[in-house]
Formats: sequence, C-alpha cells, structure tokens
Amino acid sequence: MIGHSIGEYVAAHLAGVFSLADALLLVAERGRLMQSMPKGAMLAVHLPVAELQDRLPPGLSVAAVNAPSFCVVSGEIPAIEALEQDLRRRDLPATRLHTSHAFHSAMMDPILDPFRDKLRTMKLGVPRVPFVSNLSGTWITEAEATDPGYWVRHLRQTVNFCQGIDTLLTEPDRILLEVGPGTTLGTFARRPAAKGGSPVVVASLRHPREDTADLPFLLGALGRAWIAGAQVDAQGFFAGEKRRRIPLPTYPFERERYWVDPDPLAATHGTAAKKDPADWFYAPIWKAALPSEIVARGGAKDGGERWLFLVDEGEMGDRLVARLREQGDVVVTVRAGKVFSGNSRTGFVIDPCLRAHYDKFLESIGEEGRSVNRVVHGLAVEPERPGDLTAEGMARAQDRGYYSLLHLTQAMDASGFSQPLQLKVLTSQLHYVLRGDVPHAEKSTLLGLVKVIPQEQHNVTASAVDVEAPDAATWAEASALDEVLQELRSTAPGTVVALRRQQRFVLGYEPVRLSLPEPRPRRLRDGGVYLITGGLGGVTFVLAAYLAHVAKAKLVLTGRARMPERAEWEAWLAGRGEEDPISQRIRRVQALEGYGAEVLLLSADVGDLAQMEAALEAAEARFGTLNGVIHGAGIVGGNTFRPILEIGQAECEQQFHPKVAGLLALDRALGGRDLDFCLLTSSLSSVLGGFAYAAYAAANIFMDSYAQARNRAAGSRWISVNWDEWRLFEFANAGGGRGAGLAQFAMSPGEGAGAFARLLDLSGVSSVVVSTGDLQSRIAQWIGLEALRGKKATKASEHEPARHARPHLQNAYVAPSSPAEQKIARVWADLLGVEKVGIQDNFFDLGGNSLLAIQVVTRIRADLKVEVSVATLFEGPTVESLSRLIGGQGEEPQGFEHSSDRGKKRKEERRRRQGERLEENA
Repeated sequence: MIGHSIGEYVAAHLAGVFSLADALLLVAERGRLMQSMPKGAMLAVHLPVAELQDRLPPGLSVAAVNAPSFCVVSGEIPAIEALEQDLRRRDLPATRLHTSHAFHSAMMDPILDPFRDKLRTMKLGVPRVPFVSNLSGTWITEAEATDPGYWVRHLRQTVNFCQGIDTLLTEPDRILLEVGPGTTLGTFARRPAAKGGSPVVVASLRHPREDTADLPFLLGALGRAWIAGAQVDAQGFFAGEKRRRIPLPTYPFERERYWVDPDPLAATHGTAAKKDPADWFYAPIWKAALPSEIVARGGAKDGGERWLFLVDEGEMGDRLVARLREQGDVVVTVRAGKVFSGNSRTGFVIDPCLRAHYDKFLESIGEEGRSVNRVVHGLAVEPERPGDLTAEGMARAQDRGYYSLLHLTQAMDASGFSQPLQLKVLTSQLHYVLRGDVPHAEKSTLLGLVKVIPQEQHNVTASAVDVEAPDAATWAEASALDEVLQELRSTAPGTVVALRRQQRFVLGYEPVRLSLPEPRPRRLRDGGVYLITGGLGGVTFVLAAYLAHVAKAKLVLTGRARMPERAEWEAWLAGRGEEDPISQRIRRVQALEGYGAEVLLLSADVGDLAQMEAALEAAEARFGTLNGVIHGAGIVGGNTFRPILEIGQAECEQQFHPKVAGLLALDRALGGRDLDFCLLTSSLSSVLGGFAYAAYAAANIFMDSYAQARNRAAGSRWISVNWDEWRLFEFANAGGGRGAGLAQFAMSPGEGAGAFARLLDLSGVSSVVVSTGDLQSRIAQWIGLEALRGKKATKASEHEPARHARPHLQNAYVAPSSPAEQKIARVWADLLGVEKVGIQDNFFDLGGNSLLAIQVVTRIRADLKVEVSVATLFEGPTVESLSRLIGGQGEEPQGFEHSSDRGKKRKEERRRRQGERLEENA
C-alpha cells in the first residue's frame, strides 16, 4: 500500500499501526490543529523538484513531489502569489490549489508539539502489511511506524509520493488500485516503470463529477484488475446469488458437417486497399449515356404495370400519368394537400408532412385489393426557384423530399409491402450537369434514402432521375416525356440519371491520380489563419495537426462543448485523468501548440448564425484576416444511426444540424470573405450509403451538392471531400469479422494527412471521393447490390449451398403459410442449411446447429426487423414469442399450444429422447 499525505494514515490503520478509534481521533486532532493556524496557499508547479528548489524564495516549502515534473509548493499567500507571477512571466505552468492553509510547510511548525503529545497517548503497533512511507519514499520500518516522532515529521515534511511510486514499480507487473473517488493518484502513478512499460492503474470509484452509476463502475474496475492478472475471490463475489441450471437437449455426434459457408458470389466482389495513396482519389463526372431502353437489355414492356405515383404540383406528373394509362398501366396517384381525401380510383390527397396519411392511403389501397410493383416519388419536382436558399425553402424541400420518402418507405413496410418494388425518385434541377443549370442543393438529401433503402429493404430497387424544371421550354416536346417514361421503366439499380435537353447523363466517378505536393500545398500560407469547426474531433484534429506542423498555422477551433479556462487545465488533467473527453481535448490543443501553432478555442454552435458571426469576429480580432475554413462539425455516433424503419425526424435533424443548417449558417457568417479554400469533410457514405446510414448519408450528400452550387460563383474555392474510413484507433477485431473489414480500408492518421495535402493542391472540382479500395467495385457491391442479385440469379446452380435433409424432430412439420412465415422459414433454412424448416420447429434440435442458432438471431433482427429472444428459444417457441415473431397482433395462431402446456410436454419428451439416445450410444 501507499498513501498520499493523510492517506498514509489509512494504510497504517489497515496494516495494524493504529486502531480505528485511535486513527479517527488522530485525524480529527490533526485537522483541528491545522485549522487553528493562519491562512496559507498552495501552488501546483510543473517542474522537477531540483529545478524548483532553486527558484523558491524564503518562506516557501516543497509540500509534495507527486511526479517527476509535478510538485506542490506551500507557504504564505503573498509569497505564493509572487512565485505564481514569476513562473507565468517565464511561461512555466502553475495552478493554484483550492486549499485554506499551507500544509506541509513551516506554517505548520507551531502545532508539531501538541500533535506529538497526542500521539504519545496512543499505542502504535508493528505493521503487519507492508506500506510505503511518504517521508523516505521506500518501505516503512517497524521503528518508524511505532515512533511518534515519525508521524510528527510526516505532518510537516515533504510528501515524497513520486519516489514511493518508483519503489512500488521496481516490482514488475504491478497493478495499482486507487482507493477513493477519482483518478488523481493514478494519474501521478501512470508513467513508465523502471524496467519498462507502464503500470496497470485501476480506479475503484468514479470522480464526483462523473455521471456514472457506482455499481457498474466498480464492477468494471474489478474486471480491468482481473484482466491484468489480479486474483478474484469468485466464491466471495458470488456469495448469496442463486444460479439456475438450464437443461439443453443432447444430440448424437453424427459426423455430418453443419456450417454456414460464406457466399462465394459476395467474396468475388471484394476489393483490397490500394497500396499507392496517389490512387485513392475519384472525381464525380456526368457521362453522356445511351437511352435507358437500350441499357435495360432490350427495354421494359409497356403496359400491365401497377404504379403508385406521388405527383408534383405542376403538369409534368399529370402528363406522365396520362401516358402510362394510355399504355395500359394502372396508376394510383397521390397529391400534396392539407386534408386527406380520395381513393384508389380517383387518387389521394395527403399532407406530405403527416406520416399517418401515408399509412391511411396505403391501407385503403390494400383494402380495395390493389397491388403495386412500381413507385414514383415526384413531389420534389418544382418550378424554378429564384434567389438564395432560405430556411423556409430548405424546410419545404425536406418535407416534400427527404421526409416524404422516409414516411412512404416506413408506411409501406408497416402495410406489409413485401413484393418486389421498383422505386424511382423524380427530382428537378437537383444537379449541375450543363452550363446554365441552377442546382437545388436542398433536394439532394433524397439521394441518401435512394442509396440506403435497397440496402435495408431487399425487396426494393431504387434509382433517381433528375429532369429540367417542369416549366422549361423542352417539356413542350413529346420526346421529352418519352425519355422520362423510359427512365421510369428502367430496372437498373442504384443509378443516378440526369435528363438534359434530350440527352441522358449518368453520374459516375473517374480516378484522379494526385501526387504529394512538395514542400507543401500551394494554397497553404506560412502562419496562415484557419478556422476549423468541430476542430477537436478525431479527423479534424489530424487536419489541424498537419496545418500546425507544415505551416505553423494560427488555428481557430470551434465546438459546442465548453472548455475550462487554460489556468484550470493542469488541475483538470490531474483530477480527471486521460480517459476524460475534456482531458483528451486539452491534450490535443497542447499537441497542436507543441507543433508550433497558435490555437484559439471558441465555443460556438455551427448551426447558430449569431454564434458563428461572433466566432469569426473573435478570430479576426485575435489573428487577422481569415485564409481558409475546414467544416468538420458532425455527429459520428449515437442514436442517429438507426435503420430507416426505426429512425424519426428528431434523429434526422440531429444529423442535419451540423452538416446542413451548420453549413448554411457558416456560409452566411463568412459573408463573402475571400478564402484560399473552404473544405467540407463529407463521407464515403455519400457514394456507398450503408445500413442505418440514411440520415448520415443524406447530410453528407447535401454538403457535396452545396459545394457544387457554391462554386458556380466566380472565384469560389469550395471542395467537399468524401472521406473513406479513418483508423484513429486500433480495431479490436483485427483478425477477422467486421473490425477486419473496416481495418482493410481505413486510413491511418498519417495517410489521412497526406491525402489532405494532396487535396489542397487540387482545383477545378467541387467534390472528391477518397477511397482506399477500387471505388467501382465497391459501388457495384453496395449500390448495385451485385452479390444479392447474383445470388438470386443462380438459384439451384453450383453456387447454391447444399442443404441437409430435415432431421427427425419431435414435432411434426408445419409448413409456413403467410408471407411473413415463409420469409422467416427461408431465412432459417438458408442460414442453417436445412431443408423444410417449419414454423413450430425447435431449432436447437437441428443436429449440430444448437450453438449456431444462437449466432443467427442477430442476423434475423437485421434482415427482418423482428425481435427474437434467445432465452425464449431455449425452451422452444411459445404462443407469445412466435406470434410476435411472425407479425401477429397478440391473437393465437392456429396450431399453437399455450406455453405452459407446451413446456410440460417438452420436458417429458426430452426425458424420453435422452433415454433413447443413451441406449443407442451404448
């Protein structure tokens, strides 16, 4: 054991030097005597003790040596203030401690004799447990522990905690457990040991300001100590708890292989990271393409299709609907309004902002016996909008675009639309394709859903078609409508198409080779002033570090979190430890300043125009003219990453706030300043989407579109960067699984900084994709979904895994009947490799699949969006669990027994089968 100052009294009591009663009396008397002395002060100083003692004026004492370069000075208040001012003049960090008296200093001398008298009345025992002395810095001796004079000197002299830790760390593999709230002593002890490496330091209690429940924190501490090698008294820890034995069915080892093999088709679409970082860059490009009827392998058939068409307020939608009906198709129309009305024959009117209206018209379609296999969302088609983008215009675009499509997708799933669907999202003037186009960036968030919906809803194929404004002169020609109709009938998945002046353009990506600039990018200025929003995040810190290292930049870092005053940093670090988020930000600022940068921290919400204007004024008042901006604010975790069927407007707005509202506020706050560059940190999700990434991808796509629209003005130098994964920490599962997949493409901080340098030398483009793997292969896999489509196309082929015959089960085979039951049965059969999985099967009796069934539960949640309880599956399906599993509303499905009766029968059947198997094995 080792204590710090009065902490040594605790160690002494536990070792048997003091009884508990004597220790309490002694501590109380010690405190009373100290409080009777004149007021004093203490100062924490970041200097080695030898260097500090040379600077100490008379009347001050070194009260504690806590670490090799961290000491505490104690003494009279005027002397402490003078020392503090002297240290600050020399740019040496010093922090005033919140104490009332000058402990361990000459100001304590008058109380030494009364304290000695108190000690002489007590019996001091020989220590039974070794502990380290604060005075000597080594193991206490029996003579010291039992000498009243030792404890008098302990009150007055320097606390040599640093040397005491060195004594402890001479023993290798030492585990240090801090007993008490917080991590102050652990912070002092966390340094390289004499024999190399750092000690394992575990805090037993949370810091008083830390918002964590005590029991989980304590159990976590126990777990960390056990991982480090500490022996845990398991019997004592689990004493008083009751454990229940769970019987599992046995099965014979029939030497038949049961395993889920990887999909060979999916494996063929994999791609490895490119070795040369110069080949990681791609620029979006609009390519003139053949008409869609030729691309679609001969074209789609006219007539006989069943359409759901959300029609715009102009004439274009009506003309398209009329043409579809002329060709023999059935079309149900939906228009925007305020009050719900209509039916499948005359069409519906809905408020596009109300999710309930979508449920209502889809329910009506189902009740009338109508079905749909093609959906066109055209509410984002609008006449040309003049002027700048306003908040009202942005909100209207989201209501009729992103949120409308989100509501429609959620309502279709809730209404049971499980048949294959072709979804076309129709927009107008979204993209800048030809000279003269006026892009509407506010509509671009729709594309996030276009990419993610098919990744989450495997029955949906989606693509986007952008046309000229419906009031453009080209719409007077009949051929223009024919082009749109051909595009709406096309079955190509994931395409983003623009129709301009009787020409068809498809969005693609061209590789751009970028060499590393030497000695630095030409856009960077030595000592330049650069504003970085979200400047202390992971990626933005790397970019800031590059600017600091290469250009000795003046950095203005903004963020929503408030930072403590600089004078409080050392105390904060000492009291909170390295794991605290604020501590990590402080360390990052110190690192930037160590690279030679000047750093100004400003608390500002990037989505608040007034706060950003104030931040810019403060930045230029401190450093002068602003030279460049990096917009890196964003949300990369938390509740906003949810599947489409679970996400709501609140979660979407959280993602949109920094990247959409924040970008608009930032641009307005900049007020036309002439910048060398304005770089937006977008994401590869803009191109590839991703499961549960609907809102995140939409927000990043808006940034790409906004940069494109912004660069239409002369002299603008905006660029949006679609970054690939960053490896800002080591992946825990580098050997396989999801961690290995991410690690395959993730950039290290050094590689990311190199990519940043290359991008700063690039000009003439509005957005750039950074993909460490071949981008076209990744698009084919994630957007084209080639692996899924290839699997469907090769049923009963050589790629189809062989299925095992249905084993002999205790329950009779009950074939699935409803579409939901059939879908669940197919998933189980595919995953387990077993023929004829019935709706009442106990999956834990399927030969060697007992453990495997536990593992596939999570995959079923991801695929079908249903809740499956592993605990329920242990005892077999019940009425409640399986009716919920197949989508029932609480009624009892036909052929199911109540769980209580079924449980009794299953126990009897298990006993019988176990007896039969024992006889067979014998």
